[in-house]
Amino acid sequence: MTTFYFNDALPEKINDDIDIQLMFETLIRNFSRLRRREELEIENYIISHNPPAETKIASTTLADLIKGCGDKDVKRLALILFQKYPDSVFYEIEDVYKTAEEIDIGYSLDNVEASHLRVPAMKGWLLLSIPLNEVLSETVVTLNGTDGEYLSLANFHGRNFNKIAMRIIDSHCGDNQEAIEALSGEEKVSRRLKLLQNSLEHHNVFLSEEFKDSFRELAVVDQESLMGMVSDYWNADILMPVRADDNRIKKCKGKGNEHLYEMRKDTGVRLYFTEHEPESIIFALTHTKAQVSGDKDRQSAIINRASAIANREVDKIIRGVLCR
Repeated sequence: MTTFYFNDALPEKINDDIDIQLMFETLIRNFSRLRRREELEIENYIISHNPPAETKIASTTLADLIKGCGDKDVKRLALILFQKYPDSVFYEIEDVYKTAEEIDIGYSLDNVEASHLRVPAMKGWLLLSIPLNEVLSETVVTLNGTDGEYLSLANFHGRNFNKIAMRIIDSHCGDNQEAIEALSGEEKVSRRLKLLQNSLEHHNVFLSEEFKDSFRELAVVDQESLMGMVSDYWNADILMPVRADDNRIKKCKGKGNEHLYEMRKDTGVRLYFTEHEPESIIFALTHTKAQVSGDKDRQSAIINRASAIANREVDKIIRGVLCR
C-alpha cells in the first residue's frame, strides 16, 4: 500500500495574496481524486508528526484549516484522513536510524527545520504538501542534512497527478529497472496500461476493455510508440481540449462518428478516442496501419466499432457505473 505523510515543514511567513484555506481544500479534493485510482493502492489516511491542533501552518493550524472547510464533504474527508498521529506509532526506530550516530543528524527543507521528515524518507512514504512556494510545488523535495548528505522525497502538491502516479506505479516494482525487466510479458503490458491510464496530468483516462485487448495485440515497439505518441501530443497541447489538425489528430467522418477522433503517428499506430467534458478522455480502440493494409471497408468497420465503444463508455460515465 502507498502511504502519505503530511509535510508540516512550512515557511512561517507567506505572501499576503496566498489563500491557505483555499489551497488546503483544493489539496484535499485532489488527494481524494488521486486515491480513487485503485491501481495506486493509497491508504485512506495521512500520517502526521503531531496532532492537527499542534501542527502549525503559518499563522494557523491544521485543525483550524480542517474546521474552516466550507464544503462539508471536504471537511468530513479531512477529519477522516488526519487521525494518524504521532508518526512514532507507525514505525520501528531501527527502520529509520540504522546507527546511533544517525539520530544526531539534523535536516532542513528550504531552510526550515525538518529533521522529523527523515521518517517518511526512510520508510518510503510520500509527502503531501500545501504548495505555499516553488519548493513545495516540486514533485521531489530535498532534505539537506547537517552531515553534508541529503534525502529526497516524492511530493504530491495537488497538481502533479501524472508524475506522482507514475512514481507510485514504478515503486511497486521497487523503482528498479532490473525488477521491471524481470516482470512477465503480461505484467509488463499491465504496467504499460497503468502508465497510460495516468499519462494525462489532471485528467481521467478511461481505457475500454476493447482498447486493452487491442493494445495487448500490438507488438511491444508499437505499444511503446503509442505511449510516446500520447505523451508527445499532450506536451504539444493538442489533447484536452482536443485540437484536431488533420495530421496528428483527425476528426472521424461518418454518421454516428461525430465525437470520435483518430490519433496517429508516422510509425503507423492509430488510437481512437473521445473526450467527455473537460476532465475525461476515453481510449476506445487501437491498431496499426499494417493491420488494415489499405482495406477501406475494414478501416470503416474499425471506426464504427470504436465509435460505438466510445459512446457506450460515455453513457457509463454519465450513469456513474464506470470508474477509473
